[in-house]
Amino acid sequence: MDIYMRTVLFSDHLEIKGVPVYCCDECGRNEVLPGVKDHLKEMIQSSSKSAGKVSIDFSEQNEVALLLSRAADEDYGNVSLEVIIDERINQLLDMLIMAQNLHNDEWIEDIQDRLSQISNYALSTYDFT
Repeated sequence: MDIYMRTVLFSDHLEIKGVPVYCCDECGRNEVLPGVKDHLKEMIQSSSKSAGKVSIDFSEQNEVALLLSRAADEDYGNVSLEVIIDERINQLLDMLIMAQNLHNDEWIEDIQDRLSQISNYALSTYDFT
């Protein structure tokens, strides 16, 4: 199965672009990447309260989607996913220091959530049993 960045449509009012999806060319099966599925569900639930059509770029909300979209981006050339992840973690840690210096609790919480998304996905890709 290959991973593709797809657009997910929900109830004709919600369009979520850049969702990482496993796609099987042989059987035609598509499945949202398990590491982002819960976050996608939360977004769908929270946007169901919105009036009108809503379009969201998932990579702006989810770090795993951002990292995978960067890995697929031609601008990154032959940069490995490991390097992309390391650079993003360092960037987030720098931003965390800045947010802490500014005593911006909302920003701190957002950055910590983004770091957790990366670490949770990294842990879920390994079987420790």
